Amino acid sequence: MSVTIKLRRGTAAQWTASNPTLAAGEVGTETDTGKLKIGNGSTAWTSLAYGGLQGVQGVQGVQGVQGTQGVQGVQGIQGTLGAQGTQGFQGTVGSQGTDGTQGTVGSQGTQGTQGTVGAQGAVGTQGTQGTQGTQGTQGTQGTQGTQGTLGSQGAVGTQGTEGAQGTQGTQGTAGAQGTQGTVGSFGGATFDYTFSTSTTNSDPGTGVIRFNASPTSATAMYIDASNDDSTDISSFLQTIDDSTSTIKGHFRVSKKLDTSVFKLYTISSITDNTGWFTVDCAYVSGNGTLANSDDVLITFARTGDVGAQGTTGAQGTTGTQGTTGTQGTTGAGTQGTVGAQGTVGTQGAVGTQGTAGTSPSGTAAVTDVLMLGGM
Repeated sequence: MSVTIKLRRGTAAQWTASNPTLAAGEVGTETDTGKLKIGNGSTAWTSLAYGGLQGVQGVQGVQGVQGTQGVQGVQGIQGTLGAQGTQGFQGTVGSQGTDGTQGTVGSQGTQGTQGTVGAQGAVGTQGTQGTQGTQGTQGTQGTQGTQGTLGSQGAVGTQGTEGAQGTQGTQGTAGAQGTQGTVGSFGGATFDYTFSTSTTNSDPGTGVIRFNASPTSATAMYIDASNDDSTDISSFLQTIDDSTSTIKGHFRVSKKLDTSVFKLYTISSITDNTGWFTVDCAYVSGNGTLANSDDVLITFARTGDVGAQGTTGAQGTTGTQGTTGTQGTTGAGTQGTVGAQGTVGTQGAVGTQGTAGTSPSGTAAVTDVLMLGGM
């Protein structure tokens, strides 16, 4: 008996659109790609992997050159489709009653007259999957052939499961605390001067600085143009004064041999007094006390110029239309009263009857003239 095997077929797009769940062992093929999938009874089409039946592995031969790849094992035949149930004969159409239980299928009656279309019969059950053919016997070992062409790359095996997490090593002991670094100096240009406790507003002398009050209350510093090394810093001070910022910079006075003693100020303006300068300032913070004739370091830091005016921002979106105000009430003035009807004038007297005119053929009555006008 010949057996016909029919596989479910369709294009890849059709399979993806319908996305059916194939029965266990049921085969579906894509007619446009030539690929196939085998169902497992629970996984939808788009989640199944492509493949076929894996052939058995041959026995290990002697080590030699690479042989040709074995042929693919044949696929088992498709089970036969279950027989179609016989159709019951057509009964006459009666009045609609209540749904009874399903009767057994009767034998095929003779062809009657065409009646109304009956209800759709139930679909027959899916035939069982045919058994797989037995494995062919192992052929004898052939003679060593020439080197075959390299086979195509086999499919990549599935990813192995990840190994368990190793136990964590014990925490190492903490290293010893490093020594603290020295405090960095205040950034800027630094010059060597001598501090004076005098508050006189005048040239303090070469290499000397002083304030107009105690260091924490001072609003001005007087500084000679030359420091202890007789270096003229006039051009540097003028550069600070050229800043266009409101706060033109900062300066810090610290004790040379003990930098923990310091005073920090902001700079608002600098005046060149020819040979010495007045630096208008404001105290910010500090530590310790400066004594008269202390050797100090003064560090200046200039503030950058004010940035250019930013571009005007984009026009904001127009606000939403306000709601219309409510309609004002209609004026409450009352309708004026209708004036009284004037009296009817008296009937004028009827005029006298005019004399009848003469006609070419005789006298015409008034009634005759009216008749001529109506013709």
